[in-house]
Amino acid sequence: MSTVRPEWTRPPRPEGWVAEDLDHLPDVPRHTELVDGALVLRRSPQRSRHGRLVTDLTVALSEMAPDEIGIEREMTIRLDARNRPEPDVLATSAEYDPDRTFFDPADVVLVVEVVSPESEHGTGR
Repeated sequence: MSTVRPEWTRPPRPEGWVAEDLDHLPDVPRHTELVDGALVLRRSPQRSRHGRLVTDLTVALSEMAPDEIGIEREMTIRLDARNRPEPDVLATSAEYDPDRTFFDPADVVLVVEVVSPESEHGTGR
């Protein structure tokens, strides 16, 4: 049995994807990241525990952060042309822009990644 891959999963160039491609892919699933030029899709659904912890951390950090620091969740950071990872929560000194799709590393002051058994690298679960 063969599986037909959606057209958007095919890289537009032999060396893979670049950071800007994430902003122009149609039908890309939420929480898609770019690591070393490859699209990384969430392998399994997040558990309720993970979502609640991310929400609790977002609220707590928002309450404690000084006015010049914004707290965001699930936004990518453009590390370079081939890497845009998406941490669960981040604190940034960048001015608020409602159309922003990523942050530059220079504007990020804190990154939080909630690790759970289903999100550990290499578990396949």
